[in-house]
Parts: sequence; structure tokens; C-alpha cells
Amino acid sequence: MKKIENYFSKHISYNSAIHLLAGMGIGILLTNPLFGGHTVRWGLGLLALGLLGHLYPFLVKK
Repeated sequence: MKKIENYFSKHISYNSAIHLLAGMGIGILLTNPLFGGHTVRWGLGLLALGLLGHLYPFLVKK
């Protein structure tokens, strides 16, 4: 957990982008009843990108 926090504190733009993607995914999933269509696919896809983005600092060797 500390490795992720250190990486995010040094890479502020990456931190913002990952949390924006995850937040958009959650928002799309919450508004699914209002819009319908393919919102579940988009919501889960963006949420998955956000979660995978949190795993990236573990894979970086520095």
C-alpha cells in the first residue's frame, strides 16, 4: 500500500487520471437506470481501468 501512495504522490497527473476514470465508471454505473443502453459496459470498463491503474505501481521497478 505504501508503494502505491509513494508512486501517486510523485506522479500527480497519473493519480488524477486513474481516479477520474474510476469515478466516471462508478458514476455511469449509478446512473444506468436513467440512461440505459450500454452504460454497464462503459461503467465496468472504466472502473476496471481505474482498478488496473492502481496495480501499475506494483509492476514498476524503481
